[in-house]
Amino acid sequence: HSTTGMSVATLVKAVEAGAELIDTSISSMSMGPGHSPTESLVSMSYVRYSQRHRERMNRLLFIDSSLMKTGLREELRPVFHPIVDMRTGLIGGFEALTRWECSGHGNIPPDEFIPLAEENGVIIEIGWFIMEQALDALADDGALGDGKWFVSVNVSPLQFLEVDFVETLERLVETKLVDRGRLKIEITESAISSMEETFWKTSRLLLERGFRFAIDDFGTGQSSLSRLSGFNFDTIKIDRSFVTDIASSERNVKLVRSIMGLSSSLGSIAIAEGIETVEQRDILLAEGCLSAQGYLYYKPLSIEAMRTVLS
Repeated sequence: HSTTGMSVATLVKAVEAGAELIDTSISSMSMGPGHSPTESLVSMSYVRYSQRHRERMNRLLFIDSSLMKTGLREELRPVFHPIVDMRTGLIGGFEALTRWECSGHGNIPPDEFIPLAEENGVIIEIGWFIMEQALDALADDGALGDGKWFVSVNVSPLQFLEVDFVETLERLVETKLVDRGRLKIEITESAISSMEETFWKTSRLLLERGFRFAIDDFGTGQSSLSRLSGFNFDTIKIDRSFVTDIASSERNVKLVRSIMGLSSSLGSIAIAEGIETVEQRDILLAEGCLSAQGYLYYKPLSIEAMRTVLS
């Protein structure tokens, strides 16, 4: 981890070195004879930009180093985002997500720590943490244990490419006495593109052993449709970027219509991500998309809140 972790530190040092060089140039310009108000304005604007940039770089360095510390698992917690049938409002399943309450610093948003965890390799530890939490929920009679619901877990390329990924996953499922058909392994389309042949080989092995797959953020990657069409994806998740502006973008409506056509031809379930308005819901239903997750229905729930909702 330390080698890749250093890349963030090196980036910070390079940015600060560049900032100091420009600071010197700006100061020379501002203090030179006959400097204009425009030059002073440029100097002030740069100082504000430089400060913000340094603060951002220092935060990245802090998050990166905090991810590498011992005891990270004790600061992680699972949440479960309901997947809803838009016709009835009933919950069909959940997506398991990770939240991080960093000691002394509070909540670190996923869009800040996940990319850094991917870079420094800690995403593997985080991935197994949330996988175990999802399986615990599926085995818990007070939560999802009665067999009505599924849980999907996003797996990063680094975790998926581990040589013992299949064996470790099977061991966990067997230890926790969970029906593997109730677990969906969620992979982003861009991750599939990055893993190429290794993905197809490992995923077919998992399918043979009874696991199910969902392709996440569909439409944002560069996967070959001919390859995708030959694979048994249980679920296709429509990326939120297509949902957000669907009420004002005919192009997005056509893209969703195309994805629905592909989903239908493959016999897959389509789930729209990030739905927040009734108008979005109505358009998606009109295009044949029946399932969704988003704040129109629920925010991600703690395990306790999930028990309450399902009781």
